[in-house]
Amino acid sequence: MMRVVLSIKAGKVMPSTLLRKLSSYSKKNRLYQAFLELGKVVRTMFLLEYISNARMRQEITAITNIVEKYHHFQGLDIFWP
Repeated sequence: MMRVVLSIKAGKVMPSTLLRKLSSYSKKNRLYQAFLELGKVVRTMFLLEYISNARMRQEITAITNIVEKYHHFQGLDIFWP
C-alpha cells in the first residue's frame, strides 16, 4: 500500500488509473482487500468524530439542508405570470 501511495504522491501513477486497476482485480486480491480495510477504518474514524462533535453535526445538517432545498426547487415547475 505504501508503494502505491508514494507512486501517486510522486505523480508516477494517476489515482484514476489505480482505481481502474483495483476495480478489475479479484475481490480476493491482497491490495484490494488492504484498501478496502483502510476505507473501513477511515469511515469508522469519521463516524466517531461525527458522533462526538455536535458542531460538526450541525454544520453537516445545515449544508445538507441547503443542498436538498436546491434540488427540491430544481424539480419544481414554477411559472411566474
